Amino acid sequence: MEKPYLLLNIYLQYEEGVTDRQLYARTRKYWVLNPNLRKHKQVTRVVAVANNVIRAIYYIDPNAWRKCDMPTEGEDLDRRRGVDRPSKSRYRWEFTGEKDEKAWGKFVGQDIPQELKKRQNPISWVI
Repeated sequence: MEKPYLLLNIYLQYEEGVTDRQLYARTRKYWVLNPNLRKHKQVTRVVAVANNVIRAIYYIDPNAWRKCDMPTEGEDLDRRRGVDRPSKSRYRWEFTGEKDEKAWGKFVGQDIPQELKKRQNPISWVI
């Protein structure tokens, strides 16, 4: 696959038989990363991977990353009780994208390159 792209390992969220809509929803949110670094601004594709297999590819606008809220279990309980406290999720990000039809048909279902396997970080900037 042509570089640059962002590889996101979604193995904890992936299950066989998910719809395209569910796959997008599970891929796009709650990432701890910095999309504002200059080298990251050139990335226009996100590749979702589970079990070393490419599951989805999305075209993104590299300037369209937004901070998103992912409350911890304790924060969620506090919010329901009406307790206001600072969120620990200030470093979580989400993207808005669309299915990359051309790349989807060519790469989805294929194994990722060997050098990207066995990485412990679920986020890999392939630049």
